[in-house]
Amino acid sequence: MPVFHITTDRPRIPAVRLAADDLIDLGAQVAAYLARHRVLSRAVPYDAQVGDTHGAIHQDGLPRPINFTIHKES
Repeated sequence: MPVFHITTDRPRIPAVRLAADDLIDLGAQVAAYLARHRVLSRAVPYDAQVGDTHGAIHQDGLPRPINFTIHKES
């Protein structure tokens, strides 16, 4: 299972390493991580757009999407 190093554009949120089977799973794990840091609400649906090197998650109530950089580790 590949490991990804995720860095967000929010300075309060520390970088994290996540293991995911695919980009859909990675988006869900990033959203759960952001919910643990109280940036996203677990009760409100979110929209995740995840690519090979960048991603974004938007949720109603946020002033702007949370952007993040993805680095796949060997």
